[in-house]
Amino acid sequence: MNTEKIFTPRNTVIFSMICIAALFRLIPLEYRMANFTPVGAIALFGGAFITNKKYAILLPLSVMFISDIILQITGQHGFHMLMPWVYGSFVLITLLGRFVQKLQRGYSSVVLTMVAPLFSSIIFFFISNFGVWVNGDVHTGLSLAQCYIDGIPFYKGTVLGDVFFTMLLFTSFSIIKWRYPMVAVN
Repeated sequence: MNTEKIFTPRNTVIFSMICIAALFRLIPLEYRMANFTPVGAIALFGGAFITNKKYAILLPLSVMFISDIILQITGQHGFHMLMPWVYGSFVLITLLGRFVQKLQRGYSSVVLTMVAPLFSSIIFFFISNFGVWVNGDVHTGLSLAQCYIDGIPFYKGTVLGDVFFTMLLFTSFSIIKWRYPMVAVN
């Protein structure tokens, strides 16, 4: 029987931070750069700090799904045919966050916190653009290359969003743990 507590101060803070970050995804595209969103950072952060692997994966995906519903209701781009590819990439990014947390015991957390969002951006870029190719009409090597070339203008926003929001989430959580030591305990 699993006796793990779900509603600890630490988990409540992590959940709250993820929900607050997700609100930035709801900012209409005309007020932000394309792909400058916190979702990659949310997946990394959830993977790094939610100790239960199942919840580490489910929480970011749930927040993503709820924000997709809100985006759809408000007339923005919520649901689309690339969702399985996008959500799949966020599962991998969450697992990357878990890996980063294990590595942080022996390396500088600042370096890992800067490198991880770059890897998460690469994961998202390759998987989502591969999904565009799979959902397209022509399936040649040239058309796959064209999907990746067409995705380059959006990559800048992905990288900037992942780096900015990862630094914001990881740094904020470190400050909260320092200020409120009870949050550091699982």
